[in-house]
Amino acid sequence: MNAVTPRLTCAFLVSMAAVALGCVQGGGLSHSVVERRRGSRVETYEVAGLGLGAVADGYTFRNARFRFEFDVAFAGVPGYETEDARRRRGVEASEFLNGGYAFVRDIFGIEASKMLRVVIAPTVRGADDDAYTSTSWREIGDEGGMIEGSEESVMHFGREAFENRTALAHEMTHALLAAYRLPAWFSEGIATLVEVDYAESDRTDYADVTIEPIGLDENGRNVIQNWRGHGSDLPDRSSDTYGSAYAIVREIGRRYGPEVYPRFFQDLRATKAHLAGDGPSITVIVRTLSRVADTDVTPFFAEIAFDIPDV
Repeated sequence: MNAVTPRLTCAFLVSMAAVALGCVQGGGLSHSVVERRRGSRVETYEVAGLGLGAVADGYTFRNARFRFEFDVAFAGVPGYETEDARRRRGVEASEFLNGGYAFVRDIFGIEASKMLRVVIAPTVRGADDDAYTSTSWREIGDEGGMIEGSEESVMHFGREAFENRTALAHEMTHALLAAYRLPAWFSEGIATLVEVDYAESDRTDYADVTIEPIGLDENGRNVIQNWRGHGSDLPDRSSDTYGSAYAIVREIGRRYGPEVYPRFFQDLRATKAHLAGDGPSITVIVRTLSRVADTDVTPFFAEIAFDIPDV
């Protein structure tokens, strides 16, 4: 008998000290990054100008898109100790996140179907610069699969990460992508692209990363294909893994045009391929990209040494 069962999964954990706040040698941004940023400027939604309404507890603030929940421990933290101070922090974050939301919508064609929760504490997992996004959903059927619209994502920030725009942009992107359950190389690549191109991350070295595999497994396949974030043998907080994922996502957009991603996500929603099993397989991803790009993308994935069965 088919049964509905809860499932909790954590999106790939991000240490901002290792990713967004990493020390980078060298000079300013490359010309290509500057040009992409100039072309991707977006206006914030009007909802940002509406401010945030306060819930009676004085620690929760919300508008039409975001719900900010501050830990009560902030009562003793300078800059957060009063209701007005917490509201100001929330408004600042909301205005920036609204612009990032518009960026993701315009580049990738995805939007949230429900309010996005943002939980802030003085420290997360013992660090004030740590951040991650957790996602849960309901499953149905003997073979699993997500019930459409059942996903719930929560962004978690330590104080310093909450004050870091690259952290905000990265985690908001994960929250928007949660419904699609993409593999790590895809979701982290998109989140890093938003971090670099919208939030203007200090990771200037990503502009020079190529699609060349960072390593091959015993079968000669690109190790990034099976990256599982913190649950992987690969270093989950390595600039190599995030840089490689970013390069792949960036190159797909370059080769197949600005409409490839909006059409890709539109196709997933139409076919509901993201709801089955554990999410879209690499075979589904390649077939979908080929369909929306109106060209066979298999040679690209062969070039980056991905294993694509049954295409």
